[in-house]
Amino acid sequence: MEGPYYVNNQPLILYQWELDFELDKEELSIVPLWVKFPGLPVSYWSVEALSKVVSAVGRPIHTDMFTANAERISYARILIEVDVSQPLTEQIVIETPSRPWDQPVEYEWRPKYCNECLKFGHNDVDRGNN
Repeated sequence: MEGPYYVNNQPLILYQWELDFELDKEELSIVPLWVKFPGLPVSYWSVEALSKVVSAVGRPIHTDMFTANAERISYARILIEVDVSQPLTEQIVIETPSRPWDQPVEYEWRPKYCNECLKFGHNDVDRGNN
């Protein structure tokens, strides 16, 4: 079925089993996140243009039905693989024929990820680190 999969509205990440898999050594930092691009100009709603826009944030996985069918043009919504060990992109600049466009990026969920211990569940700040 190829996902995406959710449990209690949180992403469930599945990987193909490998014979030499070791749970303790697996450092997971790339997760799927639903991302919205509010007010994205309609001229950037083609598959090719959306792919380029989304690639500035991460790797596109899945476009929601309303975005794919352009049924709700107030924002585009796409599931994107994002490396949460890096700061999340808050805005991208799109070069339009007339001028640069500052495009806001909104995340439906922001996972807590600690860059110190490389685990989910808390941020560096939650541990008292700045």
